[in-house]
Amino acid sequence: MTDIASHQAEFLAQWGHLFTDSEKEDMRRAWSSYFVGTGQERARNGMLWFCLTECSARANGTRVFFDHFGGEAVFMPLKNHPTIALKLGLIGTPVVVEARLQPGTTAPLRLALPLLSAYHRTVRPDAHVWEAETNIRRPVPPADVLAVSRLVRA
Repeated sequence: MTDIASHQAEFLAQWGHLFTDSEKEDMRRAWSSYFVGTGQERARNGMLWFCLTECSARANGTRVFFDHFGGEAVFMPLKNHPTIALKLGLIGTPVVVEARLQPGTTAPLRLALPLLSAYHRTVRPDAHVWEAETNIRRPVPPADVLAVSRLVRA
């Protein structure tokens, strides 16, 4: 589950040595302004986010999160910082976590178009795949984690 403050503290404990004191202060200011000042912390904490198609995990609007370490809790307010964003792009290896979402964990209508369009593509290769994301507010049990694999760019 997302806990922005804990994620940021863990990030600084593990990776803070890669950043100057000035950069760490820039991070703290940007995080506070973005997450506390705009209410994003309240809107994001306690959630897990999912891309509902492989395509949306490999390209489009989510690609920037896979290109930079830390996900939204670390990277989002720093995406335009010239030195910090560069360093975040050098940490780690992006992975895709495939998970089974139990019935009732997300809104059925959010799932309908991506699932139907993915099936349509198996019948008609030129069919448009509807891309979407969703979120849930409960942990995913370990038994529902199907695979963790390195992200391969299409």
